Amino acid sequence: MGSVLPYKEGYSGLELISHNPLQVVITVLIFAAGIAAAIIGLKAVIRKKERSVLVFLVILIGVYYILSFCGVAVNVFFN
Repeated sequence: MGSVLPYKEGYSGLELISHNPLQVVITVLIFAAGIAAAIIGLKAVIRKKERSVLVFLVILIGVYYILSFCGVAVNVFFN
């Protein structure tokens, strides 16, 4: 199963970013939203003592986005 966005294969590193700008921008925005959600969820748990299942789910999703961002960065720049 592939991406719904047009993607030019055969590039790595900064070439990948320059040849696929739409996909890179959308991916970075999705990662930023997930990371922001995790930070806001952590803030709610620490400061407001929130114990909702949905807040913990958002934190887990944010951690997943952080780890996947690191994986994508390693895959793009070191392979």
